[in-house]
Amino acid sequence: MYKVVLILLIATFVYSYEDSDLDGVEDISDKCPQTPFSDLVDQRGCSIKSIDKMVYFDIITGIGYSKVNYSSGQRADTFSVSFQSDVYIKDWGIELFASKYYSKIENNTENGFDDTMLDIFYKYAFSERLTVSTGAGVVLPTYKSGYDNEKTDYSIFADFEYYTNNPMYIFGGAGYTWIRDSNTAMFKYQDTSNFYLGLGYTPDFRNSFSFSYNQNSSIYKGTDNIKTVRGGYSYRVDTHWFIRADYDYGLNDYSSDHALLLRIGYGF
Repeated sequence: MYKVVLILLIATFVYSYEDSDLDGVEDISDKCPQTPFSDLVDQRGCSIKSIDKMVYFDIITGIGYSKVNYSSGQRADTFSVSFQSDVYIKDWGIELFASKYYSKIENNTENGFDDTMLDIFYKYAFSERLTVSTGAGVVLPTYKSGYDNEKTDYSIFADFEYYTNNPMYIFGGAGYTWIRDSNTAMFKYQDTSNFYLGLGYTPDFRNSFSFSYNQNSSIYKGTDNIKTVRGGYSYRVDTHWFIRADYDYGLNDYSSDHALLLRIGYGF
């Protein structure tokens, strides 16, 4: 009988104990919820010392849909799966992004890898409110056009985030890519540029909303810029897992009328 009571008491404790921020202090007694995972806390759950991590990295996978295949410039129902990995070492960062697409163009289907991007960047913290990142990257020719004319492209970029006194923040950026693919009888290529500007709202640790205007030039000469507005939402499940959804609405004929991207990530 005593063993049964002991087992029931242990089970009750295990299943009723909750510690959302994993700081060792139960939620019901935690006076400072959602403290960073690396912080040392007191008996109330409040930070007494922050341990800055030298290295942090994440892995992000995603699925997407658009009504344009931007690699070929054709109208098509296009599904994509993507993989992204980021490594942060103090103020430096390295990002790898790769994706595979599946397009249905009229009665034909097409699939393959998009170009793979590898970027390195440095973040400047000018103040507690303003951070600026600058970087450079290479675009590896994993997309196959069928003309055997693919070459490695090179890019530079910069972006910023500015936080106001309330949970609102302003963000934006621009970039330029040197396209080195050889022209063909059908296609003439050009260097590309991109620009975006938006507003974000982060009411708490878990939730973040954003709205932005985005403009990208095409690699094909004589083609209009891709212009979209984007609405995004991020949810941090805990100190490791996070989810993000983005919806794009096209503003001109060359842009996809509607596009959706869903991502899930895990940080270490």
